[in-house]
Amino acid sequence: MSAERPYESLLSYAERRHHNALDQLHDNNHGSVDENKDLAEDDFDTSAEEDIDEVKQTLQNTEQQLQATEASYDRLQGEHTGLGAKYPALTKIKDSRRAAIAFLDDLKTSPAEACTELESTKAGTVADTAQSEKDSDKLNQENANLQERYENEQNQVLRLQHQLNSMNDDLSLAQKHLAARDEEITALCQQMSASEESLAGWPKRLHKVQQEANKYLEQLETQEERFADHRCGFEQREADLRQRLEEQGDELGDANAAIADYHDQVMSLQNSTIKLTDELQAASADLAAQSLQRDSIRHTFEAAEVKLTGDLTKAEETIRHLERRTINLSHRLTSSQAETDDLTHRLAATSARLAALSLDKDQLDEELVATKTKAVDQERIDNVVISGLSKALGRAQETVAQMEQCNGDLSSRLERLQVSHDDLAGRVETTTDQLGAMTTEKTCIEEQLEVTKAELTSHKRAHDETLARLSGDLARIQSSIPGVAGRRSPGALECLAG
Repeated sequence: MSAERPYESLLSYAERRHHNALDQLHDNNHGSVDENKDLAEDDFDTSAEEDIDEVKQTLQNTEQQLQATEASYDRLQGEHTGLGAKYPALTKIKDSRRAAIAFLDDLKTSPAEACTELESTKAGTVADTAQSEKDSDKLNQENANLQERYENEQNQVLRLQHQLNSMNDDLSLAQKHLAARDEEITALCQQMSASEESLAGWPKRLHKVQQEANKYLEQLETQEERFADHRCGFEQREADLRQRLEEQGDELGDANAAIADYHDQVMSLQNSTIKLTDELQAASADLAAQSLQRDSIRHTFEAAEVKLTGDLTKAEETIRHLERRTINLSHRLTSSQAETDDLTHRLAATSARLAALSLDKDQLDEELVATKTKAVDQERIDNVVISGLSKALGRAQETVAQMEQCNGDLSSRLERLQVSHDDLAGRVETTTDQLGAMTTEKTCIEEQLEVTKAELTSHKRAHDETLARLSGDLARIQSSIPGVAGRRSPGALECLAG
């Protein structure tokens, strides 16, 4: 992370994370789209929270640097003030010693006793003068070093001010990104509201299906009336059926086979109905799960929006605090600059000032060139970021369109399953009624067959008894007629049998 653009790596990192999440979502379209979208959104929210935490840490570090710079500036100002207080006294001592040396030089023309008397004083004065000159040179050197350190600190303050301006620009860019994110969340919420409105139309469709079911019930009642009419016809044909008992035996076997076939068909239809019912329940469960996922996504987006709003408010408060501190520091720098200018006019040499100003000018030119280069690089990065966000928005719109298409496919499939279920239910009911009618008819025929068999058995028994009785009477008659005893008349027996 550079000192001038602290948000550059953060923004590029967030954009890469966002693009990777959307690419993964686009590659996994044949899988669970809603789940991949939730994962991508959670990943983007996590990266946004990490970026905001890093921004907060950067702001805290910048504030600490400003405080350290302010303390260093106060310390340098105190040292400069102390040296300025020492300088008049040293200058006064230096002037007095120079005056003493000049006085001693004037006394060289005096008598020899005065020279001998003041020789020791002159030597001490010369030593003091040399020491004073050394102290003065040392003071000038310290003053020059202090001036250089002050200029370095002032340049550092200017760099920090430039860094703060860059951070404000980056925060504005981050606010724009958050606003775009809020717009995406609002669009997704509107789409989910539209989906909920489409789901709200299901009761009307169910009411329509109920009306169609009532129509089918009316048709079934009509068929029951027709079957009742057929039953009356069957009762009228009961007399004819008694004469066709032998033929009806074969037809009864065919009817049993047909009943078995109908039973198999009914069982297969019931299995199909159970399978379609399971598919209908699975589709309903899928729709319910999608509704729960939409609710979860909406709650997640609302929570993320609240959290991002709170973080943005905290960041704005931190920015306002830094701006107030910057204004105070600017005022203090202005007052300190006035004092420093006054001290510089009295202490610094013109040549040193010109050299320092030349160095400052070269450094400022280099910083200006570097700033322009970085501004061009930042503009290029911003263009890349805007392009990436546009692509991400397009991919998100494609994902939403795919979700809507999937929802429409599920709705149409549910409608087809509902229609198939109703049709099969009507067919099952119709077949069940037909099977009941045929079973009733079979029962009636079997009862009639049993009655007819019982009647035939009783008639045969009566016929055998009558034949035996007539045979006994014939034998008695033959035995009672002379010449006929012991002889049978086959014709008479056949007549009796007939």
